[in-house]
Amino acid sequence: MATLPKLARHDWVAARLDATKIRRYSLTANLTVDPTGWPTDQVVTAIYTQPATGGPYSVTYAGQPVAIKTTGATAVDWSHDGTDWRPRVLIEAADTAAQRTALNMGGRLANAVTNGDFANGTTGWSGFWGTVSASGGVITLTSTNNTNNFPGVQQILSDISVGGHVWWVRASVKVTNNGGTNNPMNIYYSFKSTGLPDSSVAAVTNPAVGTEYTVSKTLTTSGTGQSPLNLLVRVQWIANVNGATFEVRNVMAVNLTETFGAGNEPSAAVMDSIVARHPNLITTPVSAAIPDAADVAAAGLAARMALRPSRARLERMNRLIRSLMSAGVWGKLDALYLLAAHSQQAAQLNWIGAAQDLTAVNAPLFSIDRGFTGNGTSAYLDTNTPGGSLERYTGNNASMGVYVRTPGTGVDISLGQPAYLNSDSSGNMMVKANVDGGAELSIPNGGTTGLFAWTRNASAVSGYRAGALRSEVASGPNTLSGSNLLILRDAVSSYSTRQLSAAFAGSNLTASDMAALNAAIVAYLASIGAA
Repeated sequence: MATLPKLARHDWVAARLDATKIRRYSLTANLTVDPTGWPTDQVVTAIYTQPATGGPYSVTYAGQPVAIKTTGATAVDWSHDGTDWRPRVLIEAADTAAQRTALNMGGRLANAVTNGDFANGTTGWSGFWGTVSASGGVITLTSTNNTNNFPGVQQILSDISVGGHVWWVRASVKVTNNGGTNNPMNIYYSFKSTGLPDSSVAAVTNPAVGTEYTVSKTLTTSGTGQSPLNLLVRVQWIANVNGATFEVRNVMAVNLTETFGAGNEPSAAVMDSIVARHPNLITTPVSAAIPDAADVAAAGLAARMALRPSRARLERMNRLIRSLMSAGVWGKLDALYLLAAHSQQAAQLNWIGAAQDLTAVNAPLFSIDRGFTGNGTSAYLDTNTPGGSLERYTGNNASMGVYVRTPGTGVDISLGQPAYLNSDSSGNMMVKANVDGGAELSIPNGGTTGLFAWTRNASAVSGYRAGALRSEVASGPNTLSGSNLLILRDAVSSYSTRQLSAAFAGSNLTASDMAALNAAIVAYLASIGAA
């Protein structure tokens, strides 16, 4: 396929006659576009389609579904070199790096707000110095406190407040009753977290009663703390107010720092442009979608967490689970631990099921969204599950691994003396794969951090780092230990000093399985700043 130079501006009408700058596809069936060889930092997708007959058709670009923008038949009814391109798909370049990133995400701009259209009434929302009610896609706040002039509607966006993150917030707000002669001064968007200063921005100054304002702003969190991050849409009044009312519709909030990276956050105006051109890029919250297997698994996992995950974190959990299910890996695992979590209790949960939840022994050090660190002498994590009780891990059909975030020494995961993994000993991964006695395998690891694993079947034992095969040897006789599956130590006296962000065990995984597992774990950890 031809490479596509960057367009000077996002205007397909001006560029449509230049075949070197835009690639056209006649859309008469579902379309899959493979951009292999194209410059990924330049090429994005925008879809304009008006099928004369048939459809609607789906479009997949680089393995991701593409949002479809439909224009009228008149706007796209033209021919190129005598060939009718209607209906068509246009693959084009973008104005900005932010827009390019957003479009290449294939519709994964996560709206952290749950029930922002209030289709489920007031679910997920509460009043701040007031009471709330909802109907017809609108939430109404009625102020109830004579000693406060700053009421609002609020929702928890994140279980932990992380300082310095830039968010894009947009809502439609209308003051409907000024409480007598009291006049509204400002409409504010605010972040509030216990123990931290509020972060606020004025969306509208001196709003008129009865006028709806749709405004977007960027807002930066003020600090990092252990309490939840609340988003508030508030109206400030000239004096303390009781009985005043205002309405809010269509609330959206996107964490720009998580989405685009620190220092690359687009302005509110650029975000408005992205959403206006490609409205389907903003994802529907998981809770509003029809549940599938991944939704159910993510929701079940979240329900086991004492500190409930935020909407953004639940979306990340769902993505990881969905990717492993799609790759056929999920059903091969007995245990999957994302040790980098928002609380220690959540970090000790087995994502596959509650049977192998972890017990912390001798206080391994837990760090929020980073993982557990061993002390090299006594601290470890116990699954409380002997080898014979694992459903998928067997003597001749097994795998185990860990994600190492910081280097160190010692055994990282084990199942008795016949099975363990030390991710790094003088540049080699030291492995036993269900072998009682005999020498351990020494596998060049190519690095000291990342996902380390071994897999075993009837013919071979394979060692992996970062999803890539490092070595493979013939497998011999096997044995299955009755000891517990342990993390951060072996069955005798070797304890790890590393910080581990994830761990797993299950049946044998193929090379493609390992690549998929590595990609899913790395993507999840990167989204919380751990990779």
